[in-house]
Formats: sequence, structure tokens, C-alpha cells
Amino acid sequence: ILCSECYGINETVVLVDDDAEEEEEGEEAEESTEVEVERAVAEEDTTPVLSCLTFTRMSTILSFFKACHSGYLLHKNDFVRIVKQADYTPQGLKTCTPADLFDRFDTFNVGLMDWREFIVHLLFWCEPRLTAAQRDTAFNSRANPDYIEGPELLDLFDQRADLGPDPLDLDAFTEIGFFFEQNMNEERFECYRSILWETFNEDGVINPDVLVLFLCADEQPLRGMHKAFAMATPCSVDDEPCALDGPLFDFVFHFSAANPRSLAVWDPFSQVTQREVFEVCGVDELLFQDLCGTHVGRVLLNNAQCFRRKSFTQQIQSALML
Repeated sequence: ILCSECYGINETVVLVDDDAEEEEEGEEAEESTEVEVERAVAEEDTTPVLSCLTFTRMSTILSFFKACHSGYLLHKNDFVRIVKQADYTPQGLKTCTPADLFDRFDTFNVGLMDWREFIVHLLFWCEPRLTAAQRDTAFNSRANPDYIEGPELLDLFDQRADLGPDPLDLDAFTEIGFFFEQNMNEERFECYRSILWETFNEDGVINPDVLVLFLCADEQPLRGMHKAFAMATPCSVDDEPCALDGPLFDFVFHFSAANPRSLAVWDPFSQVTQREVFEVCGVDELLFQDLCGTHVGRVLLNNAQCFRRKSFTQQIQSALML
């Protein structure tokens, strides 16, 4: 997968086709992409998605991502050209550079990321609970009006129930309520819903299982894994145990486009390892407690970095002063 080597962030995307025999088709694709991006930014919408990001700018980022991704995989060179540090830097927050931020999403160090994961993090986990000024003066734990609570496990259960098990078209999706709706005014909420639709719809429908799994990321990756385990379980009754069969267990570890199998790197969640887990536990449907209670299960859980919530802030490193 090659970097698309496009643009100079001037709201125009240029895609290069190196095959001389397909030059005419390449030019048509280029014109189509330019029209699509220009249409996305033609009407300025200053509705704040975050305190540092307008809906128009967010739409532009999405348009660029879609123009140069391959199966939702985005190259690092493309990311650092598209995303500006100001896009994810609320006032007073010390954030890392786009290159460093990309590395946090590049779990397997191959120079590729699933850009949907970045969009979800940007929407829900970029704004701090307290702004810099509020941290100095207040004890109010809900002082930043742009901050979004959750989602906690109960929020995710309710969200999955609202989304349902079947693919959603645009009409059905616009009728869905979301856990974050109470945290914002109607105008901002509609922006969020529009962004989620543009991020996750494939051929005019959204797979609700994929959307809810991206919402499972947690500061504690084991807790995030627990959330994902529960969300992937096709249980219809709250009191039913959350148990996964083989195909669903595999899906939890490979739902992202940037999973180790698709990237052709070492896969700690390989089918061989999965079979070993089921054999050791002696079950056809695996409980989360089964994983925690076996050595091979704990090894697998310790490698579940795909559900670690990424931080936008600078990492504080201690140094030995000589």
C-alpha cells in the first residue's frame, strides 16, 4: 500500500495514476474527487464540533481521508498532511504532534492506521473534562461544556439496543438516539450524527456492530476488552451471560481494518490461538471470565491493545538530570 502523495491542504485533492494505459480513467477519478471535496467545503458551517474544530473543517478531513484510504487504512504520510495539530488542541491543552499522534494509533508499527478509530477518538475523547483555566480555579468535575461523558458499559448496552442488530440505512440511522445527545445542543448533535454516518456507512448502510465496537476503547485496555466482549455478544436478555462463539470471538479482534491479519504481521489473536483457548476452557461459547481464568486467555488479553484509548496530550517523560 503506497502513500497517495496528495494535496497541499488547499482543499483540492490530486490523485496520481502511474499506469499509462489507465491515464484517462485516472483523470476522471481525479476530477470526481476534486468535485466531491470542493462540494464538501463549499458551504461554510462554523458549528463547533469541538471547541477547536468546526463542522466544515471536520468534513474536509473526512473528505481527504476518503479520497486516499484503502479499505479504511491510512498511510502516515497522508495523515500528517491532512491533520493539523490545531484540529485536536482545545485551548490550554498541550498536545502531541500529528506524527506522534499517528504512532499511537499505529498499534502494529507498520505506518498504517484505521482512520475511523481516529475520528471516534476525536469526537469523544479529545475534549478534556476541565479546561486549563478551570483546572486552576474549580472543583467542578463537569466544568467543560464540550466534554462528553462515557460511554460506560451501561451506556453501550443501551446504545446497542437502540441501534439494533440489523444494518441501518440513512433514514433508520437518523431516528436513533445516542448516549451523548444529552451533552450537547441539537445543532452540535446533528453534526455528530452526520459525521458518524459519513465515517461508518458502506454502500448506504451502517453495520451497528462495527460502530459500537469502536466506542469500546478505554483508558484501561482490559476494561475496553470487557466492553467489546459484551457488545459482541448476541444476547437479547440483560441477565444472559455474555458469551462468544468462535466466529464472534474472531470478529472482536479483527473488526478494525488495521488488524494484524489484514496487515500480514504477527497475530496474537490467530485462529490457532483461538482454538487453543476454546480447547483449554472446554466450551463452545466463551465467557470473559473463562479468558481471565486461563493462562493462554490472560496472554491474549494482555495483547489486546486495540481497545486502549489513545491520548492526544503530550506524554510526560521523566528524565535523570545529571
